[in-house]
Amino acid sequence: MHYAQGGAVAPPTLDVVIPVYNGESFIVQAIESVMSQDYLPVRIIVVDDGSTDRTAALVRELMGPVPILYHHQENSGLSAARNAGIRLCTSDYVAFLDADDEWYPEKLSSQLKLFAEGDWDNLGVVYCRYIHIDEVGHIANNYHVVAPDPENRGYIFERLLKANMITGSGSGVLVKRSCFERVSLFDEELKACEDWDMWLRLSREYQFDYVDHTLVKIRRHTNNMQKDHNHIYRNLFRFYDKWASEARRCRWQSNWRSMMICKIVRDLPDLSSYRLVTQSLSEDAKRQLFYGGDGWIIFFLILKTPSLLILALQRLLLRKRIS
Repeated sequence: MHYAQGGAVAPPTLDVVIPVYNGESFIVQAIESVMSQDYLPVRIIVVDDGSTDRTAALVRELMGPVPILYHHQENSGLSAARNAGIRLCTSDYVAFLDADDEWYPEKLSSQLKLFAEGDWDNLGVVYCRYIHIDEVGHIANNYHVVAPDPENRGYIFERLLKANMITGSGSGVLVKRSCFERVSLFDEELKACEDWDMWLRLSREYQFDYVDHTLVKIRRHTNNMQKDHNHIYRNLFRFYDKWASEARRCRWQSNWRSMMICKIVRDLPDLSSYRLVTQSLSEDAKRQLFYGGDGWIIFFLILKTPSLLILALQRLLLRKRIS
């Protein structure tokens, strides 16, 4: 398969970055799904983020049509592992694959086709639909999969501020490598929501498009980071702190504020969520999102009474019944 680039017919090149930490259960399936692509990448770059299981041995034993570059580093987190992989890339495009996910064989070719034949003149990212699979690879029907909105194409920065609408997780995107030279790499301070942060930075500079059929299998299992809700919320609020001024400029701060207030109320009488919100947000972010400091969060809670009070009382009664 060949695509026209700059007036000449040339095959585009791809590198695939697979960050992994203790991924012995699924890393082989992930790599094999890359080896089975109908448009093969130049290299698979496996960044081992300090694994202590058999990940290294399994990767080194794998043989196939695509060479594997194995890179080991001290445990530094997902963003640091992806960044290490990006620095090792030399191809025109970069694709990410989480070590517990898999691709359908036409994933890369379908996305490359949009880069070659799509409607956008400043296209930087192509994403896609996905499905969930369980630990043994069966389709998990108990998860609701949100299909991409047809409007989430082109310049989508303001729409993307409302919520992370790039479906397929990090495993679903194909990005022009030159884009990272302009927007920089993943934020290593964010241990979750780092992908949303990256898509926002890319969407300020480049257009997005998507392939309207399923190309990725997202695996759900007992060790998924998404199951650690405190971890997710802590980093979500850090993300809000980082983008608070943009959210207010685009008038999405009410959406973020409502989510935080609902989280606080759901956890009453436990005040840990209230403390998490107030500790995660800088004074400037509090002003942007709540038009004031900590007192304004309480003010918004009062404004939402009696509906929130009723919800809190219901939860208190339910907890008493359970205990």
